[in-house]
Amino acid sequence: MPLFLFFVQYVRVLFSMSRRCASGRGKSGGGDFSLMSVRNILRRDTYFMGFSTNTFLFIFLLGTLAVYIPTALFLPRLKVPVLLAASLIFYSWADVTALPVLLVMTLINYGCGILIERYRAAGQSRNETMFLAVGIVLDLAILIFFKYARFILGISFMSLSGIAYLVDVYREKVKAQRNIITFALFMSFFVKIVEGPIVRYSDVTRQMNRPEFSAARFTEGIRRFSVGLAKKVLLADQIGVVAHDILGTTNNSPILAWLGIISYTIQLYLDFSGYTDMAIGLGKMFGIDFKENFNNPYISQSITEFWRRWHMSLSKWLRDYFYIPIGGSRSGNTYVNLFLTFLLAGIVAWVFLFIKEKKAYNPFARSERSKGIAACCEEFGQVFYVYA
Repeated sequence: MPLFLFFVQYVRVLFSMSRRCASGRGKSGGGDFSLMSVRNILRRDTYFMGFSTNTFLFIFLLGTLAVYIPTALFLPRLKVPVLLAASLIFYSWADVTALPVLLVMTLINYGCGILIERYRAAGQSRNETMFLAVGIVLDLAILIFFKYARFILGISFMSLSGIAYLVDVYREKVKAQRNIITFALFMSFFVKIVEGPIVRYSDVTRQMNRPEFSAARFTEGIRRFSVGLAKKVLLADQIGVVAHDILGTTNNSPILAWLGIISYTIQLYLDFSGYTDMAIGLGKMFGIDFKENFNNPYISQSITEFWRRWHMSLSKWLRDYFYIPIGGSRSGNTYVNLFLTFLLAGIVAWVFLFIKEKKAYNPFARSERSKGIAACCEEFGQVFYVYA
C-alpha cells in the first residue's frame, strides 16, 4: 500500500510540474519555472550524476523506477536488461566516450573467467593460472592508465570487482558467469560505481541473475537511501563548509584549528558512509543486497578495530586478495606483508582523495544551477519523506 501511494503522489506531482511548465507560473527564489528551466535541469550540472543531485533524484532515479517496477511485476525476465540499460545511461552521463573502456573491461573479465574454468576442467592448470594472471594484469593496467592519464568514473571499483571475480573463479568459490548481460550488470551497476562498496560476485551471484524485488524490500531501500541522503546533504555538506572555511585560512587559533580538523573528520565519515547508505538503499530498491561498508568506526578503541570498521569492503578485499596471498601471518615476514598491504591501502586512499579533487574542481561544471526547479523538487522531497 505505501508503494502504491508513493506512485500516486509521484504522478500527481508530475502532473503539477507539467502544468507549471505550460503556464510558467512556478517560481522559486524569484526565478520563473519554465520549459527553459526544465531544459537546464536536463543538462549536466556536474560531470556525473551524484546520488544527491537534482538530476539523479528527480529525473534519472524516478524515471528508472517508473520503468523497472512495472517490468519487475509483469516482465521479470527483463529486470536485468533494464538495470543494465539504466547503468549504461548513468555511465554515459559522465562520459559517453568511456563506454568502450567499460566494454573492454567487461569482455576481459568475462572471457578470462570462462577460460579459467574451461582449462581447469581440462586439467590444464598452467593455462588456468596464465589466464588468471592475464586478467589481473589487464585490470590493473587499465586502472593505472585511465586513473591517471584520463579520469574515468568508477574505474577503481570495476577493476577491484573484476580481480575478485577472477580469483574466486580460480579458487572455485563461484562458477564463471556465462550470461554476458548479467555479467555486464555486475561490472557496471550504477548503484556501486560512484563510491562503492566493493561488491564481490560471490556475494550477489543469485540476485544478479534474478533480482529479488518486493514491496517490503523496496520500502526498506527508500528508508536506507533517505538516511544516507540526509547524512550527505544535511550533515556532511554543511559541516564541510565549516571545515573548508577554517582549514582554508591561516593564523587560526589552536581551538579553531582543532574545530576545523574535527569538522573535516566528521564530514569525511558522513560523506563516505552517506554514499554507502544510499548505494545499499538503491540496491534494495532494485532487489539486490550489498554488504555493510561501515560499522561505527569512530567508536573504535584501537587502530586495528578502526581498520575493521572503516570501509570494510576494501579492508576485506585487501585481506583476502592481497595480504593472505602474499603470505599473511603464516609465511614470510609478517611485518613486511602488513607494510605492503597498508602501502596499497594508502595508494587507494590517495586515489579516493584524487577523485574528490576532481569532483570539487571539475572544469566542465556549470557556473550556475537552475533555480526554477526548486519549487517542484520540494514537493518531490515531501513525497520521499512521507512514504520512506
